[in-house]
Amino acid sequence: MKKQSRIIFIIFFSILLIVQTPLEVSASDSYGDLQQKIKDWEYQEEENEAAREQTLYEIELTKEYLSQIYGRLDIIEQNILAADAEIEAIENQILQKNEEIKLTQEALNRAIIEEADYHEQVADRLMIMYEYGEVGYWEVLLESENLGDFFTRLEYLSQIFNYDEKMFDKLEEMQESIIAQETQMEIEQMDMDIILSELELKKVQAEALYADKASEMAVVEENQLMLDMQIAFQEEEEERINEGYLKAVEAMENYLQWSDGELDWPAPGQTRITSNFGMRVHPITGVTKQHNGLDIGMPYGTTIVAAETGTVIRANYSSSYGNVVMISHGTWEGHQYFTLYAHNSKLLVVEGQTVLRGDPISQAGSTGWSTGVHLHFGVMKDTTWVNPLYYFEKN
Repeated sequence: MKKQSRIIFIIFFSILLIVQTPLEVSASDSYGDLQQKIKDWEYQEEENEAAREQTLYEIELTKEYLSQIYGRLDIIEQNILAADAEIEAIENQILQKNEEIKLTQEALNRAIIEEADYHEQVADRLMIMYEYGEVGYWEVLLESENLGDFFTRLEYLSQIFNYDEKMFDKLEEMQESIIAQETQMEIEQMDMDIILSELELKKVQAEALYADKASEMAVVEENQLMLDMQIAFQEEEEERINEGYLKAVEAMENYLQWSDGELDWPAPGQTRITSNFGMRVHPITGVTKQHNGLDIGMPYGTTIVAAETGTVIRANYSSSYGNVVMISHGTWEGHQYFTLYAHNSKLLVVEGQTVLRGDPISQAGSTGWSTGVHLHFGVMKDTTWVNPLYYFEKN
């Protein structure tokens, strides 16, 4: 969490660093005033370069941090799945144990009923034995008519004694069985209590995992929000600087006239367009945004030429555009036009230099925010980027 707060603080601090007071152009500005304002804008751009580089570093740092969080989220998600599976297994075990307890209870109830009925039978038999007594048994023997009758009666009495003994044994067995089943019920209930305790523990652990996941997701969302805000701010700041810079240049360059409103292709012999003008997913930031130009793929060091005659108003390094050239072509049909050539490996012109259509101005490279050798070619109409393809129709 401390690392997250540090990242957010640095991002906000970098935002504060790059906010500058606009150098507005006024109708009363002299040529010298305009020159000074252009220099001031250039100075502000140089001052902002450090902030832009810091921003790019912070973006990469934030991405790395988010990557670590996503890794922890994967582990948490795996633990959650495992915990849910364990909870499901325990709940199934509880269902099985409840069924076992139910069956044991039913068997115990039947045993108690059977024991009660048999106990009643034994009690009746004891009553008879008490009333009849030992004298009664002797009377049965003594009333024998002969020796054969005596032994017959003795056999009957012996069977009665055996029956009574078995009856008492059975009653004792039934009572012992009831005690054993009651003990089994207690054991199964204790098992159930243990299982329920384990279930509660697993649920608490699962809730903690879900809380960890929610906490990590909040960090992800907060950092992603700050990242998006920083990227958006950088784009707005770049627009603001360009707009102010171009307004100052426009005020100086009104004497230039663009003859026919058409452009020459800036990379002779290279026609592979790798990214068109319009919405796309930025290859570095991963954010869907407007692509304000054409990306033309070509070998490293390919010569880039001016698409139209004009004055070089920018020839320097930008963290996003890399080595960049911007040319003012004056006005056509009441609008000021500029062309931009970015990501060069080498610049062949300097600011303030006049160039003709087709003059070499740079060599292709992959500087700035770039993922491969190409030329980013942009056309600006007043202060708005427009599709460069509109100006190559005849050429």
